[in-house]
Amino acid sequence: MLMGDRKKFGTIILIAVFFVAGVISIMGFQNASAGGPPPYTVETEAFPNGMIPIDEFPVVNPTNEVTITAVEGLFGDFTGMASLAGPEFTVNLGCTGSVGTGGELTLNCLYIDELNTPGEYCWTVTVTENSGNYNPSEVIAKQTKLDCFEIP
Repeated sequence: MLMGDRKKFGTIILIAVFFVAGVISIMGFQNASAGGPPPYTVETEAFPNGMIPIDEFPVVNPTNEVTITAVEGLFGDFTGMASLAGPEFTVNLGCTGSVGTGGELTLNCLYIDELNTPGEYCWTVTVTENSGNYNPSEVIAKQTKLDCFEIP
């Protein structure tokens, strides 16, 4: 190989490296400073929640709203699975999904039925990010009193 050819070859390699790095960055495969994909957070709130007044029976179509806080500008494909556990049953259901680029995204989990059996009902929600841009890809929402309601 001639000296001029080596310079051309080195320049081509350098251009290729910058091109690949640019494509990876544009596609959203961004790494956090720790060296991996960033995390996202999940918060949930049931509607209704707390003690249900006697004049609001039955509880019709209870829902759980899931707020996902992701990295602004970083694409995510989020899906959710929820379970609603009551005194006589536990039902598993999917949540309507949210695909977007960072910021706050929302999932809605809906149980279509009437509930009138006395007791406590609580939601548990698991969110999964499917694009690979976030770590961990699966987050189980921390259950709080806002995820439960009680029929007296």
